[in-house]
Amino acid sequence: MRTAGLSSAVSRPFETARSQRDRVCILAVLAILATSWITSSSASSADLMAVLAAALAYSEGATHLVYPGDQVVFGMMPPDEWSAMMRGAGYDGELYPYLYPPLWAALFSLCAQAIDVDWLVDVARVANHALLLGSLWLAWRITGRVIPFFVFMAIGAAATFLTLPGAVALAENQPQILVGALILLAIERSGAGAPRTAGAALALAAALKGYPALLAVIWIGTREWRALAAFAAAGAALAMLSVMLAGWPLHAEFLRVLSVISDTALATNFSFGLNPLLAQIPPIYPNEIVMRPDLVNEAGEAAQYLAVVKTELWKSASLALLIVSLLAVTFAMGRADHEVRYSTLWPFSITIIALFLPLPWCYSCTGPQF
Repeated sequence: MRTAGLSSAVSRPFETARSQRDRVCILAVLAILATSWITSSSASSADLMAVLAAALAYSEGATHLVYPGDQVVFGMMPPDEWSAMMRGAGYDGELYPYLYPPLWAALFSLCAQAIDVDWLVDVARVANHALLLGSLWLAWRITGRVIPFFVFMAIGAAATFLTLPGAVALAENQPQILVGALILLAIERSGAGAPRTAGAALALAAALKGYPALLAVIWIGTREWRALAAFAAAGAALAMLSVMLAGWPLHAEFLRVLSVISDTALATNFSFGLNPLLAQIPPIYPNEIVMRPDLVNEAGEAAQYLAVVKTELWKSASLALLIVSLLAVTFAMGRADHEVRYSTLWPFSITIIALFLPLPWCYSCTGPQF
């Protein structure tokens, strides 16, 4: 009895210290969230507005205005008609092109005409902050819970909400936040023995932005056949639904735009990856300087960025590097134990894919913050 009492007395100060530490971490997360909310509230949500603009164009039968008209070089310019259309909807800010599959423009068009822009922005901002917090929770579970939960959340919140990737994604209400959360959900469910949920989550992520489909290859290395089957089934269902709702011609246009994007290396202040890096190295640079007179900074200067048409060698080398990297990760996955897979190889694979993307933005890994 005396030993038990002594043990309880010794452990009590440590429990008190943990409780105090947790309270400090919770307060830190709340302060970070408040700062992020205030900062992002004054932003334009331009990336979210691209989805609304595409849906409005679709709802009005102007399917030729859903995607940008770039033919050779992708200049990140929306259709000219969008400005007047969006002013009529109550938005007069920055605009970027819609680059997602036709499915979402078709679905969103069902309610686009009735949506209030301010309401949409507020709902999206709440949802995206919640998604990023949820992503941190998923990352904590994926990496083995080796750090106390509230400490992990405080560190992760500071690294996500207060840095350029998270801040830009939140300011633009970028759908990549949802994509990142779905990727993390797929990885976490895969490790937790729920392969069907994992496959469905990754399929939905790929239906929003195609590149998550590359991660399914890694399941070959780990022999997670049920996750692969669920991914294939859910992906096929979403693809059929998209074609049924939007029709094949709009999908053909979407594929054409993707081809133009793939053939272009775009270098901006917010694009971090192999292709933008190469685009800035002489003698490649400069090729074409894209001016955006509709985007003006505080000094009154128009935004500009580089758009470089890739050579065939460039495209082939980039594709080869991506394939070799994926095969190497897939092979390593098959030989690694559970801890190495989920603490090291999955984060590495996401980062590698983001670096090789045709349009690698600073928030391309937003969500997967391991």
